[in-house]
Amino acid sequence: GGGFAGVTTAEHLEQLFDSDPTVSITLISDTNALVFTPMLAEVAGSSLEATHITTPLRTSLRRTRVIRNKVANINVQQHSVRLTPDIPASQVTAPNDSDEGHELSFDHVVLALGAVSNYLGLTNVQMNSFDFKSLSDAMRIRNHVIDLFERADDEPPSPTRQAMLTFVVAGGGFAGAELAGALNDFARGMLAYYPSIAPEEVQVILVHSRARILPELSEELAAYALERMAARGVIFKLNVRVADARPGAVILNTKEEICTETLVWTAGTAPNPLLQTLPVDRDKRGAVLVDHTLAVPGYPGIWAVGDCAAVTDAKTGQPCPPTAQFALREARTLAYNIHAQ
Repeated sequence: GGGFAGVTTAEHLEQLFDSDPTVSITLISDTNALVFTPMLAEVAGSSLEATHITTPLRTSLRRTRVIRNKVANINVQQHSVRLTPDIPASQVTAPNDSDEGHELSFDHVVLALGAVSNYLGLTNVQMNSFDFKSLSDAMRIRNHVIDLFERADDEPPSPTRQAMLTFVVAGGGFAGAELAGALNDFARGMLAYYPSIAPEEVQVILVHSRARILPELSEELAAYALERMAARGVIFKLNVRVADARPGAVILNTKEEICTETLVWTAGTAPNPLLQTLPVDRDKRGAVLVDHTLAVPGYPGIWAVGDCAAVTDAKTGQPCPPTAQFALREARTLAYNIHAQ
């Protein structure tokens, strides 16, 4: 995994082992850059360029071997990782045994695979919404918003035009709240270039299943954020869930239907599905259970960190939230423990 947890673990292992020739470190990542994911909303809202929130992995890691690929399988008994086959898409035919990617053996493996979007079984929502987990997702949303303004500018006032200028974000956690705020500022800032579109036509709607947004923050801070965002024009629908979707419409569990051409899903995540193939213990979310050293009990040499791990905060006794701050601290501790062992 090439996110905060994986890259920071590799960086600290480099420092701890220094130039020890008996130790080799390999990082497997499906991208060749570290993405500062807390600022994906700014890319979607066009206040930052994609290059402003990415750092090439090879410039950060001086002695780690970086492999750009995906992991197909991890054998925790034989201590090996199998990569997906490196075959151009144009040459892929029916899968067969010869398509298997090459294997890497290890003494220690760090599971830092992160999380993926969880659509909670809502197949229609998954088919008709934008994901918001990667840099390409953020750029796709930004380009989509610009395209809708162009189309709406050429459309007379009508329900069709209103649907183009209505943007729905499902989920009021960090990602959803930040995205709703960024899209609202972006859309209202664009009005200067589209004089035929009235400000009241633009609607950014945040749908959240709880009584307040930003459950990761205190009630006071969450209330302040809601108040400031509402003053800037964001519409909130609290204690409401997205129940279904179809092209051009979002259906809520209250039976209300919102006509829109933009639904962004940030309402649920789940640990990487690859973890489901491992014989390790997991919590109800599917995150790998670890002990206080971040090792996977019963499997020597197997460690887990970040969003894909169920890490208990030693101070509160509660699970650590999936934020970059915790991932960085966990990675430092994990690197120290591997070096100590």
